[in-house]
Amino acid sequence: MPVSGFQPPNSHNEDHSTVKSRFKRYLYRRLKTSFAKSGEDIQVWQILGMPNRGLYVDIGSHHPIRGSNSYFFYLRGWKGICVDPNPSLAELYRRLRPSDVFLDRAVSDSWENLVYYQFEDSKSNLNTLSAELAESLDFPTVRKTELPTTTLEKIFIEFLDDGETIDFLTVDCEGMDEAVLRGNDWSRYRPRVVCVETHSSLAEDISSSLTRLMERAAYELVGKTVLGPRAPGVGSLIFLRQESSG
Repeated sequence: MPVSGFQPPNSHNEDHSTVKSRFKRYLYRRLKTSFAKSGEDIQVWQILGMPNRGLYVDIGSHHPIRGSNSYFFYLRGWKGICVDPNPSLAELYRRLRPSDVFLDRAVSDSWENLVYYQFEDSKSNLNTLSAELAESLDFPTVRKTELPTTTLEKIFIEFLDDGETIDFLTVDCEGMDEAVLRGNDWSRYRPRVVCVETHSSLAEDISSSLTRLMERAAYELVGKTVLGPRAPGVGSLIFLRQESSG
């Protein structure tokens, strides 16, 4: 799959065909620049053995570049499926990541209707389907929309070719991460690496229900990234698929 032109994070109108844009794309790829919040993209790339091609699925993808766990891979020509219930992102993905499949969908562990809570632009990375999280935040909701949900398994059935392997699954769904993971058939769809947002301490993460879910699916917790000293628990858990010995 060819890689489309690079778009710097704060400029959405630059022509992808310009020499300057192509040079930036080349430079960011050569310098192995991270676009994720805490370097998750480079960490996962190293765990996978730094492959030149692969397939990623980004659930709760939000902005196509800023804070993205998958844009690093997009620049390297990987195939990608990005999913987010915010409909305003569709045009951004069409312009900035035209080779990806973008799905304007809400994901959970079952097919149901849930309220999608949206906040002002500066807080839109906290948009959520979790009523508990929305009520705990101290800024006003801009919009509430009832949306039908789908599941990981349904997305994989619909968009993956027979026998196609997911190299990297990243989930960042603001309070819905574990529900999203429960919606997969782990006996059939087994990404090599799974990255999941967490707001807990490492000690809590190690014994959490989410980690136990992944362990039952034969995944090992191999690392955690952290956002910084002001939020030491906020980051991502990285799980590696365990290969069967039989």
